[in-house]
Amino acid sequence: MSVIARLTLIMFAGISFGQTHSQREQGYLPPQTSFTASRPLALVSQPSVLVSTRQEPRVSPLEMKLLILSPDGTEPGLAALRNFLDYQATPYEVVRLALGEKLPKLNNEIIGFYQGVILTTGNLGICDPTCHSALSAEGWTTLETYARDFQVRIASYYTFPEARFGMTFSNSRGTTTNLPLQTKLTTAGTEVFPYLQPNAAISVVNAFAYFGTPAPARGEETIPLLTSTEGTIAAIHRKADGREYLAFTVDNNAN
Repeated sequence: MSVIARLTLIMFAGISFGQTHSQREQGYLPPQTSFTASRPLALVSQPSVLVSTRQEPRVSPLEMKLLILSPDGTEPGLAALRNFLDYQATPYEVVRLALGEKLPKLNNEIIGFYQGVILTTGNLGICDPTCHSALSAEGWTTLETYARDFQVRIASYYTFPEARFGMTFSNSRGTTTNLPLQTKLTTAGTEVFPYLQPNAAISVVNAFAYFGTPAPARGEETIPLLTSTEGTIAAIHRKADGREYLAFTVDNNAN
């Protein structure tokens, strides 16, 4: 199972992602899933988001369910996420926006219907044939407003480094068994992922990778979690209004 899947999901509070005692005793393994090969992203301009003036943070109850937004359902990361979430019996809903599926209602003004949001790709880009985001500008505003008002994190499973995530692009390349990407946790990363050995080398193979440079705007904060000699590949980004993102800039593979 992909390290990136585990790192992404552990960021959402309120769900236990460890194996149960009975699963460990029985040596239970998740079922094999068919994966699409890793590929570069469909690059689109960052969608315009018009989030209203910040309100006071609210402490609102949240349903213990994840919302996964996908362009068309063919992303390698989506197969990995489904595999892992099904294995953990974690409630989730997948919306394939380019296939006509709509962004669901996110709250009823009192209760938030999702405790976390996962984007299979950062801007949900798709080319059919013109490249664009599968989520409308209005949809992005609705999503970002929900994230702010209900203090819900947004995780981007495979991301082009850009301002939305507090980074700028520096380079990109594919990886193979002969040319892997060697990464390591930062000090902040060891605090976020204490179950990993702090000095462990995390190798990425057979997956396309983008490399970012932290570049938060005024009043924002970008904290690298996973880096290589070529740049940052995982970071937490906090907006001035309280919105928080977790972004990975490397794709998934089948292992």
